[in-house]
Amino acid sequence: MNSQEATAQNYRRLSQKKSGKVFIKFKERRNNVKAAKTKVFWRKMVAVVKPFAVVVCVAAIGVAGYFALFKSSFFIVDAINITGTKNFVSLSDITEVTKNRVFGKSIFDFKEQELESVLASSFKGAKEIEVTKKLPSTVDIVVMERTPLALIFNTDPENPYMVDEDGYVLGLVEKDKTNLPEIKYEGDINVGSFVDETMVPVFIELIAALNEREIDASSMSFHQRYERLFVTNGVEVLIANDKNKSESVAVLETLLKQLALEGKKVKKIDLRYDKVIVSYD
Repeated sequence: MNSQEATAQNYRRLSQKKSGKVFIKFKERRNNVKAAKTKVFWRKMVAVVKPFAVVVCVAAIGVAGYFALFKSSFFIVDAINITGTKNFVSLSDITEVTKNRVFGKSIFDFKEQELESVLASSFKGAKEIEVTKKLPSTVDIVVMERTPLALIFNTDPENPYMVDEDGYVLGLVEKDKTNLPEIKYEGDINVGSFVDETMVPVFIELIAALNEREIDASSMSFHQRYERLFVTNGVEVLIANDKNKSESVAVLETLLKQLALEGKKVKKIDLRYDKVIVSYD
């Protein structure tokens, strides 16, 4: 082998060696790029999936918490305490209605206001009903009963009915067992229902005005637009419902004194209008 062939052979070996190194470097670079792309891909996937994973975890915890808290037997209503029932609300009846609504249910499955509304509509003898939840499983109910303010009757004054300030008819009462003021009412009277809601406040206002002026009324009746009462010497007096009672009674007092001084026998005094009408015997 001459020197030129040896040189050529060495050159081929060197070229092959360099070519192999280049190929190895190219393969490594390609693998690095691929690894980098894979890493980026998974980073993006984690960024996308992570929020959903968090939502799923929170939802799972929420569901578990819901069943642990709201459906746990620990919070099932098993005790009902009711106070304040006396004369106009039956303890046994309100207890039975309450049990049917909440007993054996989770204390979180109903609202106090909803139960209050149900009981108030069922027991009109209560002025107010207050419901309170007491964890873990007790419901407390406080009943504020209506207070009788007057007696009303239609045709039989010996068997009057008790009414409260709203005109709610509470029931019959023996006349000699109460000192409540009496009203003759020209309308239907039924226990458990309402009469004219303006009647009792107007009546109480009139009674107070008469007492202030020391005028005795032997009887009194309530009509849709006026009250009729009989005062000293059987004088009939008519007063409009929309008139100020204190002012009307003050006018009445002045007239009675003036007519007594004049010695006139009066049959009727009508205070319903701006001009007073006096009728004589």
